[in-house]
Amino acid sequence: MRSIRRSRAALGVLTAAFLVAASGCGADRPDRLTSPPATDATEAISSPEATTPSTAATDTLESLPAVQPAAVAVNAPFGAPADDADFVPVQWLVPWDDGFLAVGVGYPPQPLPDQLPPEIADLFPPEVTALFPDGLPPTQQEAVEILEEADLLDEVMDVVNEYPEAMDALQSAPRPAASLVATWSADGETWTPVEMTPPDGLGDLSQLAVFGDRLTITGTSLPSEDFVPWTVTVASTTDLETWTTESFEIRPPEGVPDDVQVWASPISVAANDENWAVRTIVDASVDPYEYLSEELQERAMTGGSGIGIEPDGVMVEFDVENGEGTEVERFTWAELGVPDDVVPYLQGARSRVELWSGTWGGEPSVSVGDEPFGQLLATSAGFLDFGDGVAFSPDGTTWTQVSTPQPNLWFQAVAPLGDDVVAIAGTPYGESSIHVVDATGTNWTDVELAGLADLDETFSAWNSTSSPAFFLANDPPTPDPQTVIVEHDGFELTRMYDDVVSYELVDLSTGDVVAEESVDLRTTQAPSDGPFENLTENMVGVTITDPVTGATIVQIPHSAMGAAWDEARGGDDETFEYHEPDLWLLATADGETWLLHDLDDGDPDEPNPPQLVATDGRIVLVGTYGWEPGTGIWQRFTLTE
Repeated sequence: MRSIRRSRAALGVLTAAFLVAASGCGADRPDRLTSPPATDATEAISSPEATTPSTAATDTLESLPAVQPAAVAVNAPFGAPADDADFVPVQWLVPWDDGFLAVGVGYPPQPLPDQLPPEIADLFPPEVTALFPDGLPPTQQEAVEILEEADLLDEVMDVVNEYPEAMDALQSAPRPAASLVATWSADGETWTPVEMTPPDGLGDLSQLAVFGDRLTITGTSLPSEDFVPWTVTVASTTDLETWTTESFEIRPPEGVPDDVQVWASPISVAANDENWAVRTIVDASVDPYEYLSEELQERAMTGGSGIGIEPDGVMVEFDVENGEGTEVERFTWAELGVPDDVVPYLQGARSRVELWSGTWGGEPSVSVGDEPFGQLLATSAGFLDFGDGVAFSPDGTTWTQVSTPQPNLWFQAVAPLGDDVVAIAGTPYGESSIHVVDATGTNWTDVELAGLADLDETFSAWNSTSSPAFFLANDPPTPDPQTVIVEHDGFELTRMYDDVVSYELVDLSTGDVVAEESVDLRTTQAPSDGPFENLTENMVGVTITDPVTGATIVQIPHSAMGAAWDEARGGDDETFEYHEPDLWLLATADGETWLLHDLDDGDPDEPNPPQLVATDGRIVLVGTYGWEPGTGIWQRFTLTE
């Protein structure tokens, strides 16, 4: 079953952080922000057609040694504890100027309006407004401190949660612009503040990447009340003082209903001295939770097992009062009052990806698609794009798919390594692998490291993309069985999962096989939307179409598929042990000597796993974001003497 998350959850966290009370006096309430109108997308440039590339030219470096140095505790870059008013968490850690650059985003306290309308002030209990006889303090942070000291913050939160107009009034003062905060270190121990002032109008920062001596960031400016599009800005510098910028506009998909939210956000950026490229996701969606009645929400949250999307509506599963078993209720979209034109967005069918690129000072161009997200990386020859496959471009605009050592590689993490690239990949049902790739993606060297056997055959990898340092975590064992059978709406679907994937759909009324397919993933490159022609999956479930007519035969929701998995395994999720991943650090300076360190070994009391990692070729720094007090754990490892 696909769980539905409340989109307002993140807002609730922010509300708790910035909440304040009110005083009487008059002020005009600002108009509510509205979504921009639907307009045509920028004219698309044709993307290269998907092909099955031939096997890449591949060498193998076998059983390379891996050093395992001890960890040395070092200072967190910004020093101040998380509960300090001046605390700024590190959001990016990158190699820079023969050392390390740590970058965070500082948000000035949200100011309060001078006055609030009497009707807003009257919403709060008298003991709250009595705390502010002379008007509100300058900032929300100061108001929160006053409320906490008086033990009245919960009362204010209750009012704001019940009356959205109260929150609108409290946040009516213009929001201060965020600022970049940076500090530099040669050794990861001593940090020196660095002046880093990006150009005006950058908006909310989302991506940062370093290639050589060039640092590039992206920001997004939200649409205004005047219905202007989202604006994405790319800014690049080689000295942290002089910036080169380019901007482009993201317009909503055509025909988006008013009830649908449109989001635009860069998810990857790469740049060199001549060109830049930005991958941006444009997501038009709506939260089904918003269409559930308050009573239904309460029942599902307090006594339910969950809420899930089905092909024609929502399924709500409730625990029985005596604690034995569950009851299921289903509601169609029509019963919930969902307009017909909104239903496709409830099913997650309206996301797209825009790949923007251009020369510095030139006219940006865009290609539009729905391909899986990939990681852009600048190289000495141009750009590489790693995702479900690899593509090369000399300029970020014209792309050519390149061959990989085997089909169906999925690239989890990549990073520059001099003129080459380190790429960590996995296959659908095979081992994970490490590769060194040249700047055009033509020549590949498979890396086999002594010591990786402790991570088992498959592992997940992630990094910050700007240096060859990675986190690895061993994946849970492949769940048994490899064959799952599910009955739904008069059909029986048998799915087989392995290097060879297949399915068979039987009409139970006749016993006839109405659809079947089989694909050997070891030899056949599967397209981005799945290995099968007549079986597709989305957030709703599995859809099987007639091989001849293309008409839908049956739609099987994820809830039914999940129940079939549980039954085949002999129970439900509670009968299986939770997999505690083993976390490792992997880094290299040259692709031949590697650092491999078990971050969990001898460190059982570590409060939070690290999330930031970078190497300057000599040492490796590992750290946490440090959002909460006591979690800013930073360590240094020696990579080369």
